[in-house]
Amino acid sequence: MEYISLNFVQHNVMRQYGKQKALKSKINNYFSTFYDKHYDIPYVWLEGKAYVRGSFGFQLKKELEKTLNKQIKPIFPKLFPEDFVIDEKDSLYIKMKIEEKINHIKEKAEARKQAIKDKFFLTVKNIKNEVPGFRYIGAFDLEFWENDMDKILEFGWSIIDYKGKTKTTHLIVQENLKYENGIFSKNNRFARKDSQTVPLKIALERFKEEFIESADIIIGHGLENDFKVLETNNYKLDIDYLDTADIGAAMMDKDDKVSLEGLLNYLKIEHENLHNAANDVEYLLKAFWNLGDL
Repeated sequence: MEYISLNFVQHNVMRQYGKQKALKSKINNYFSTFYDKHYDIPYVWLEGKAYVRGSFGFQLKKELEKTLNKQIKPIFPKLFPEDFVIDEKDSLYIKMKIEEKINHIKEKAEARKQAIKDKFFLTVKNIKNEVPGFRYIGAFDLEFWENDMDKILEFGWSIIDYKGKTKTTHLIVQENLKYENGIFSKNNRFARKDSQTVPLKIALERFKEEFIESADIIIGHGLENDFKVLETNNYKLDIDYLDTADIGAAMMDKDDKVSLEGLLNYLKIEHENLHNAANDVEYLLKAFWNLGDL
């Protein structure tokens, strides 16, 4: 028994043509109206996905090619064992299950946004009330080579006491001076006058001593990649943190993380020379203060 996953077909066609805005819209429209236009064929709902019989594959391919006016890759059905019990459904049932799935995803996303907001505002409250353990707020950022994320180009960090701000530190990694960005992100490594060029070993030691061991609260923007890069350089961080990419998305009611530039634009914070580790730290702190009314 052969059946075709419509989710799998949509995913593959998106990989082919989804980067083109007009075609992406046509692909989404085709699949969103699929069940209304094909109400007379049997479906299978299995593990949160809709399937059609493999014999429908030729028609499906032709319809998509006509819709996009493009050739698409062959559609291969999934083979189920002969003794597998297939429970075929109509399009109304499938539409109901898809709606339930969408609502469940939305509920999870809303719950996650609320949890992010709750943690953020509790932290802000503790900072304002000068609660012990919430005095030294630390923000950091790494810049790494766009062709190999394991190669750290810059460290930037700042420790802020709620009674006054310390100096921002910007370290440029000596061994990696020959690697330059410029394709996906700007090369603003030398945009500051207070930068220091040091070996990677020294940069990691100073990062630990001057930043990690001094901060009560860790803040960053899109820190997941920073943690991965540090780990590949034999420095693993297991700390609690706040991420302005997530906080900004929750405040802006976005499902995906927001870029630092997007967040700064949303908050109407003027900025320049982003993708410099120290500059990004100072800007993400401004965003943090703005969001928390600090």
